[in-house]
Amino acid sequence: MRRKVCVTAICALLSLPALAAQGQTLKRQDVIWARSTAGAAITLDGNLNEPAWANAEMVRLQYGKDAGIPGSGWRSEGGSAPSDPLDATLKFLVAGNQLYLGITAKDSSIGGGGFNQFDAVLMNLRRKNEPPNHNPFEYFLAWWDLNPNTVKKGALPAFFGPAGDRTVPANVDAWDAVTTVQGITNSDTAADQGYVMEFRMNLTPRGYDVTRPAGDILSFNISLYDGDWQWPLNQQKFSRNRTWFQGPFSAFIFNTVRIHARPDVTINSGPVPDVPPEVIIPNAEHHAAPVIDGNLTEAVWQNAPSFDIKYGDLAVRATYPSIGPIASGQF
Repeated sequence: MRRKVCVTAICALLSLPALAAQGQTLKRQDVIWARSTAGAAITLDGNLNEPAWANAEMVRLQYGKDAGIPGSGWRSEGGSAPSDPLDATLKFLVAGNQLYLGITAKDSSIGGGGFNQFDAVLMNLRRKNEPPNHNPFEYFLAWWDLNPNTVKKGALPAFFGPAGDRTVPANVDAWDAVTTVQGITNSDTAADQGYVMEFRMNLTPRGYDVTRPAGDILSFNISLYDGDWQWPLNQQKFSRNRTWFQGPFSAFIFNTVRIHARPDVTINSGPVPDVPPEVIIPNAEHHAAPVIDGNLTEAVWQNAPSFDIKYGDLAVRATYPSIGPIASGQF
């Protein structure tokens, strides 16, 4: 059965259309652009030294500091309050139909341990080509003792998740990453400086195409884990926590960042375009409040924005703006 949802606000405190008319921009905290490299190649080597990275859009994640509400946040996984809290910069690019992500993290104690006691990166892309519920696809790179090699002195992280097995060529084609470490992992004899992770994610298997003239919008979230001072274990300083950008897990109870990408938005094209709100709830201060009687007969309802919702109707869902078709679902 189809239902129509109408929304309006009887409120004189805020008028979004009025702000737009005055030329004011509301900063979207759940939107970022991945600029095209304009044909410039990215070498996946854990060094963000290509010129394209210098012009990439970026976001900074810090434990205990807001990185964009709704969605972003942090949480302790136990132990002491971090004496060396996470401080990382994320950069986004696209080349062809590949998403590139560069992470530069400051960290004086890098290494692995048990679940949620490690340094790790957990990411998800929603499967655009798998309706009706578009379940997330997980990417997990971690110093996790599930792979004993990752907790050896000087070790690099390992791949986990549904495409983690590196002996399968299709998995490597789906995503790959290289990590460089400034220091010695799994050893706290001397303080580390940090690490750099350079990721490549093939968007084709997930159903996106950023090479079209209109580009595409990726539904993405990322969580960075930070486990400190356990090589050897220092009970006074040991801490473990996570900080995330628009969602710590793959569940849809959290928001996702909209990564916009299209061929004409490049590392050379100047400021990125503004992304307007997906829905504006109009101010209805000049209308009488509707009578709550179950009948939408008052004039104010005629000007309210609306959308249809219908079980099993992908055509209706395809009319939703931005990542609406991906974020919607049914059961």
